[in-house]
Amino acid sequence: MARAIRKDRVKTSVTFGSVCWQIFKWTSYAFMVLCALSFVFVFVWLVINSLKTASGYASNSFALPKEWDFQNYVLVLEQMTYKNHNLFQLLGNSLILVAINVVNSVTWPQFAGYACARFNFPGRRLIEAAVYVSMIIPIIGATTSVMQIKMNLGLYDTFFGEFLFTAGGFGMGSILYSTLYRGLPKAYAEAAYIDGAGEWLVFLKIYYPQSIPMMMIFVIQGVIATWNDYVGPYLMLPSHPTLALGLQEMQQRFVHFGGDQPIMFAGTVIVMLPVLIIYALFADKIMGNTAMGALK
Repeated sequence: MARAIRKDRVKTSVTFGSVCWQIFKWTSYAFMVLCALSFVFVFVWLVINSLKTASGYASNSFALPKEWDFQNYVLVLEQMTYKNHNLFQLLGNSLILVAINVVNSVTWPQFAGYACARFNFPGRRLIEAAVYVSMIIPIIGATTSVMQIKMNLGLYDTFFGEFLFTAGGFGMGSILYSTLYRGLPKAYAEAAYIDGAGEWLVFLKIYYPQSIPMMMIFVIQGVIATWNDYVGPYLMLPSHPTLALGLQEMQQRFVHFGGDQPIMFAGTVIVMLPVLIIYALFADKIMGNTAMGALK
């Protein structure tokens, strides 16, 4: 009798726990679906209103347009300017800054993380501590100092200055790369040393390929952040404006003074397209390629 009661209690507890887990799982799933639908709704709403006239948007922003007005996109392509820079010049400046960020993302954090993980040299702990401390300093708080240093060196308002002072996610990147390289087996490098490989060949042929999935995540995130950045080009590159600055100028002209929000929505959709394409092409890299496999 006692054993039967214990079995009934175990069955009841297991059943109750499984029911609670199912409730939690499906509730979490429903919440994530709602969050995803909210983002989709905002984007669809933006596209629909970019195809309306100003009067159609003012009458009902949630209704389908009575007249599909593609002229808004034509006006954006013709009139997106910033301080006498046309759309193609703004696009070129944005692409240059993206290229600078990509180069910095795949070089300096890699080298720093590899050196700290693979070599035991004097001052290594000090460098690692300096990296952690640098991440504590607010970016906005250091902006004035960085700007002053660039001016003193003659690098202010130049792409070369941005190349030298853009860290490319150096702090967090170097820490994650260092953690990655410490976790990889040393037997690979030792076998390469026996075959006569030097340190550069070991890095390029053995360790560097293992970091490509993580590197792709940093590159994609850096590209999106640089593409959408407004404060950086506004403060550091006033003579080389980007698309984000052109979009802000359109907001001033067409929304604040003209009350024509659909044109602003069309400009936002055009600027968003490269980011959406990147997400569509590299979604698997962003979401799934964080596990590092061994060499084949």
